[in-house]
Amino acid sequence: MIRLQLGLARWPGTEALRPALSVSDNGPGLSPDLKARLTREPVTSRPGSGGSGMGLLFSRRVLASVGGEISVDDTPGGGATVTLHFPDDKPVENAL
Repeated sequence: MIRLQLGLARWPGTEALRPALSVSDNGPGLSPDLKARLTREPVTSRPGSGGSGMGLLFSRRVLASVGGEISVDDTPGGGATVTLHFPDDKPVENAL
């Protein structure tokens, strides 16, 4: 199952809440090594599926060009969550 969530999320490494889009699944998850490399180099967890491994690398570069960021985390209960963090000139403090 894939879950999309649009709202506010903590900006990585801070307490500030910013606009974000998260995509989560309940698959087997990602190894720590793969998670660390996904947005930094072309890598795929399914080489036989025809993917080039460029999707998250490209997404990170696009977000960085507008002041955003991307994070890859474990989904509670299994799977992975990719969050696109968008810049905002007015962070929302303590809204959660």
